[in-house]
Amino acid sequence: MKKISIFAACVVALASCNKANNIELYCEQDASRLYNEATEEMDTLSYAAGMNLGLVVSLQNADFELDTEAIIAILDKELNAKSISEDALKKHDEFLAEFSNERVRPFMMAKQAQSRIVTDRPDTLSLPALYDETYTKERFTEAFATMMSNVLRQQRIPANLHWLYAAIRDAAKVKDKSEIDAVMRIPEAKFFEVMTSYTQNDIPAYNAELTKKWYERIATKPGVESLRDANGVDMGVYYRINHAGGNLKPVNATDSIAVKYAVYSRTGKLLESNEMFIDNLKKQREQVSNNKMLPDSIRNNYIKQIDEEIAKSDIRQLPLERFMQKDVQSALKLVGKGGNITMWMDATKAFGYRAGRLLPANEGVVINVELLDLKTIAPALKPVTGKKTTAKGDKASIAASPRTVKVENAQPL
Repeated sequence: MKKISIFAACVVALASCNKANNIELYCEQDASRLYNEATEEMDTLSYAAGMNLGLVVSLQNADFELDTEAIIAILDKELNAKSISEDALKKHDEFLAEFSNERVRPFMMAKQAQSRIVTDRPDTLSLPALYDETYTKERFTEAFATMMSNVLRQQRIPANLHWLYAAIRDAAKVKDKSEIDAVMRIPEAKFFEVMTSYTQNDIPAYNAELTKKWYERIATKPGVESLRDANGVDMGVYYRINHAGGNLKPVNATDSIAVKYAVYSRTGKLLESNEMFIDNLKKQREQVSNNKMLPDSIRNNYIKQIDEEIAKSDIRQLPLERFMQKDVQSALKLVGKGGNITMWMDATKAFGYRAGRLLPANEGVVINVELLDLKTIAPALKPVTGKKTTAKGDKASIAASPRTVKVENAQPL
C-alpha cells in the first residue's frame, strides 16, 4: 500500500523580496484560490486535499492525539488571512524541531524498544510523555496546523474549504489504513489519482502561465535585458546590471569567485543565501549540542565539523563552474569584481535537478549576486598529440610532437 503523505510539502520561509538592499527584485504575490461554499455536490480535488492532511493526522501522527476541530479552527484562521508572517513561520518551525528532538525522538525510541519486549503484563510497560509544561499539546497543534496551512497555500489548489474540512473530519474516524476505503467518501486509489493528476499536470500548467506573465512584466522594467549566447540566441534569462564593478571579470570556468547572493521564488520565498546557509548550520549545531542521546565523542566531533564549515562559509572562494548552473555563470561574467547583478529565470536554470526539491514545476526565481572577490585562473594546459601515422611504404611509426594550445582571453593572475 502506498504511503499517505503531504503532497508537495515544500515548506520554506516567506520573505519580502520586492527590494533587497534597495535593489528592485519585482516579486509578486499570488491571489488566493481558496473559497468556502457549502454545496451538496462534492468537489473531489478539495476533498482529496483535506483527505491528504487528515490521514496524516489520524494515521502518521496518531500518537499525538490531536484535536480535529482545533486543527480546523487554526487552518481556517490562517487560510483566510492574506498572508502568513515570516516570523511566525520561523518560530513554529523552530518549535517543531525542538519538540521533535526533545520529546518525539525519545518517545519513538522507547516505543520501538517496548515493541520488542515479550511480557504477559503489557499494562506494566509505560512510555515517556510526549507533552509537558514547555511542549504542550496546544502549542504543538498550533505549530503543526499553521505549517500545514502554509503547505496548502503553496500547493495553490483551487480548494473549497467546506469539502476540505469535511475530509479532515472524516479522516479523524480512520484508525487503520485498512479502514480508508470504508470511511472516506472517495477510495484511496481515487485520492492518489486526483492528487497525482493535480501535482503532475494542473499545477505545472498553472505555474507556467503565471511565470510567463511575470517574465513579460519583468522585460518592461528599466535596465532589464535578455541574456543571449555567443550566437545572439535568447537564453530565456533576464538580467539587470545594478553595478558594473571593476574591469576584471570572470572568464574561465576555473576562475575563483567569492559572492554574496540570495535566491527568491517568484512569490518571495527565500530559497537560498549565504546567511541562510550559515543559519542552518548554526541550527544544526544547536540541535547536535542539545542531543544528549549521542555519546560525547560523537557529539563533539559533529560540532567540530560544523564549526569548521561555519568558519569557511561567510565568504567562500569557489570555482565559477561550481556556482549554481551555466546560465547563472554566463550572466555573472557580465560584471566585474565589486559588481552586482540581478537575474530572473526558471528555477531549473538556477538549480538544475535541485529545483524540484525547492519549488513546484515551472516556477521562476530571482537571483541577486554581488561579486565580492575574483581571482582569474586559466585552465590547465594539456599537450595535444597528433594521431599515430605510418608513411606509405615505411613500416616505421612517426608520432607528431606535442604542441601547446594557446588560451585566448586569459587575464593575468
